[in-house]
Amino acid sequence: MHALVEQNRPEIERLCRRFHVREPRLFGSAARDEDRPDRSDADFLVEFEQLPSAAMADCYFGLLEAMERHLQRPVGVVVAEAVSNPYFRAAAGRSAVRVYAA
Repeated sequence: MHALVEQNRPEIERLCRRFHVREPRLFGSAARDEDRPDRSDADFLVEFEQLPSAAMADCYFGLLEAMERHLQRPVGVVVAEAVSNPYFRAAAGRSAVRVYAA
């Protein structure tokens, strides 16, 4: 597991519970340990609990802002159910590492 996630696991888990995330997975360069802290973002593929649309938007943006603030780097949050591009889905899936499961 990437050091960024290991060092911040308790807070990531707390944020996931707060914003109703069932299963965040780190993907991309950070998951492959090819990231550079001064340049790279941390990309998360997430699955939310069933929520009304308005609550989903609040949770999405709340999670994004809280993760960026805590990790002190840009964060990308991709909702797994919203990914329609099969090439992106496959590429993200190949590097994805589960961070937490509710």
